[in-house]
Amino acid sequence: MSFLQPWMLFALPLFALPVIIHLIHRRKHSTVHWGAMMFLIEATRASRGWQRIRHFLILLFRMLAVAGLIFAISRPIAGGWLGLAGGGPADCVIVVLDRSASMGVRDLRGGTKLSQGIDKLVDAFKTVEANHWVLIDSIVGAPRELDSPEDLRDLPIGNATATSSDMPSLLQAAVEYREVNKVGRTEIWVLSDTQSHDWRNESSQWGGIRDQLMESEQVRVLLLSYAEQPAENASVRVTRVQRTVDDEGAALTIDLVLHRAQSDSRETIPVEFMLGSARSVIDVPVTAGETRVDGHKIPLDEATTGWGKVSIPDDGNESDNTFYFTFGAEPTRRTLVVAENMPIARILGLVAHAPRDPTLQYELEAQNIEGAAQVDLDSIALILWQGTLPQGDTLDDIERFVDSGGRVIFFPPINPGTESAFGSKWTQWNRQDGVPKWRVDSWFEKGDLLRHTEAGRALPVGELSITEACLLEGDGTTLARLETGKPLLSRAVTTSGGVYFCTSLPRATSSNFVSNAVVFYVMVQRALEDAVGRLRGHRQQSPGRFDPGNDWSLVSEALEGILSSDRHLHASVFSRTTESSEVEHVAINRSVEEDTSAPVPSESIDLLFEGLDFVRVDETLGGRGSVLEEVWRVFLIGMIIALVAEAILCLFDVQGGRRS
Repeated sequence: MSFLQPWMLFALPLFALPVIIHLIHRRKHSTVHWGAMMFLIEATRASRGWQRIRHFLILLFRMLAVAGLIFAISRPIAGGWLGLAGGGPADCVIVVLDRSASMGVRDLRGGTKLSQGIDKLVDAFKTVEANHWVLIDSIVGAPRELDSPEDLRDLPIGNATATSSDMPSLLQAAVEYREVNKVGRTEIWVLSDTQSHDWRNESSQWGGIRDQLMESEQVRVLLLSYAEQPAENASVRVTRVQRTVDDEGAALTIDLVLHRAQSDSRETIPVEFMLGSARSVIDVPVTAGETRVDGHKIPLDEATTGWGKVSIPDDGNESDNTFYFTFGAEPTRRTLVVAENMPIARILGLVAHAPRDPTLQYELEAQNIEGAAQVDLDSIALILWQGTLPQGDTLDDIERFVDSGGRVIFFPPINPGTESAFGSKWTQWNRQDGVPKWRVDSWFEKGDLLRHTEAGRALPVGELSITEACLLEGDGTTLARLETGKPLLSRAVTTSGGVYFCTSLPRATSSNFVSNAVVFYVMVQRALEDAVGRLRGHRQQSPGRFDPGNDWSLVSEALEGILSSDRHLHASVFSRTTESSEVEHVAINRSVEEDTSAPVPSESIDLLFEGLDFVRVDETLGGRGSVLEEVWRVFLIGMIIALVAEAILCLFDVQGGRRS
């Protein structure tokens, strides 16, 4: 329990005042032994025990009444059934806001997790004293000083976006602000729905943040968590859009995925396709988990470029019910192979250049590591890189390439060094001499590169055998794990595009990737197809990674209540006309992790802040309770109850005296 006027607690010893008065009162009377009274003493001995208990109860209720009065005057604070403020006024309060797509979940009254959370924080700050107020939100990322906590309602931050958050980086920014500005006692208030994709609780960055905060005893972290998931929620995502021309004319072939939250029932969801003025609906039976729809065709007119959207009915989370797509003349699938080993380069080139669809154009460019810096990546869809990880300007170019939707698969060098890229680095080779070879123990088959085929059959990943694998150090997500517990295929954390690390090589001394080529071929071809959307006139972008500037204009539906400067942070479509009179489109959509991510378990959250002064309050969407509220009325009512009980006991004594 915490108090707004804690100095009043110094008066708590006064609760013993009734006992002191009682003892003083007893000393006023001297005891005179009188033999004739022995008969009266014997007569009342049977009731003496009850009288003593009654006197003790009267003293107890008087003490409780005094203590209740003192607590009420001290203005106790409680919130979320747990006291939050305390320790005196803070020198600085830092507010960290998660504005990711999942924070846009609405209740029946239209309020979102983000807007309701901001309202609760502002109400709570009315009882919090601080000299400095600072805001760090997941869009800007940098600290902004506020004049007062009321500014949180006035700033255009109440709308959730289609972006993802990087909570370790946001908290790192809070730590750095405190150190640079030399502030004293600090409270860090975090508003989030604790989605694992946003919190990245397995990142090594958390250890450094915790160590920095533990260096000072003047830091407190308070988390307002909206981890509740909307029931029966479904999401839709387009995975492939291809324009084809045959004897029947031009058509658009669309693959999509429906992901539904936990449910025991089978339900049919109507999926609506909008393409210009044309509208069509198909019914898709779904259960819990992922349902794929492949090869849905929509007839096209003579248009070679354009955009459309796929949507499902509104449910608990409106932010994942719509997905925009663009289309254009099918671009050439260009792959860049960079390798230090020529035999491996030839194998990678063969796998990438073997046409998955004979009607499409494939091109291949091969370079050594030194020559990779000279390649123009604008027309490249996929990079296959074997050797020392890129550094310097080359790494910067590849990072921009990934941000624009490109894909990279890294393969280990023959002699690992100390270089790192995308939060990962190769360490040393681990070899299995003799037989048996290592097998793949588990893999992620519901999505990404090793997902089931269009017919619903699983890839034969379990038939792979590995002789040697290079150990990988990093924070990526393991897509395929060897029986040793080490990853065979890992995906790095990125906000757009895709970066993969394959820990073995396509050669006989390392694996059976070549002799059992199905998995390896499908893996590379899927990465290539996933990256085609970044090519000219046919692009997907993650919100916040695309700056429309003055060249691009919004062509999708108007975003109600959204500033024009923030439109690129929400699901939308932009277009522009090039100097050659060609029309380009860019579709902005949430990341795939926003559809599949789950909240971090509360135990894992506690471990992230282990050893710190940390308080977590779990809220529910639409909850009417306050984060912080004064509860002095509770103690005042308790005092009244104690006085009434004391009066009843005294009245019982008077009535008993009359009866005697």
